[in-house]
Amino acid sequence: MVIQNGMSIVGVGAWWVGYRYWWTPDRRSAGTGAAGVGARRGGVGTRPLVHDERVLEWVRHAHEGTRFTTSVCTGSLVLAAAGLLDGLTATTHWSVLEELLALGAEPTSDRVVEHLDRRIITAAGVSSGIDMALRLVEVLVDETAAKASQLMIEYDPQPPFDAGALAKCDATVVERVIEYAALRQ
Repeated sequence: MVIQNGMSIVGVGAWWVGYRYWWTPDRRSAGTGAAGVGARRGGVGTRPLVHDERVLEWVRHAHEGTRFTTSVCTGSLVLAAAGLLDGLTATTHWSVLEELLALGAEPTSDRVVEHLDRRIITAAGVSSGIDMALRLVEVLVDETAAKASQLMIEYDPQPPFDAGALAKCDATVVERVIEYAALRQ
């Protein structure tokens, strides 16, 4: 959690929110004050949300009051379906870049994509979500706070393999990922 000038960034269910605001479609006005930061996580259960107009309308409404609206992994599909990413470059998990394109965004395999003037930041996957979070701390607070956060979580990636991007993997690894993903459905 980061606290600066009375704003806290905390986790609440499927959404990360700031400053005493509960981000759920049924309680959009609950709490006090506007959301500081909203983030849509990805993963299992995300894809049906792109067809749920109640959720999409709520996302559009919530974005009006945030300092930043962000997503990690396939959470960007929800932001795109709500129209927040129309014509913008955005990122998501490599396996759904084409779905992101179909929803009106311009997909890229970059780890983090910022549109600070639109108050939108997207991150490709779980580890890039950490990168995005550190960048967000820098934008909202300062570089020292971001570095302190990085040290606090001891984020110093040194993976044992260089297989963290689709372009770095052979077909055997990709097939295994698809196999594992099918088990999660």
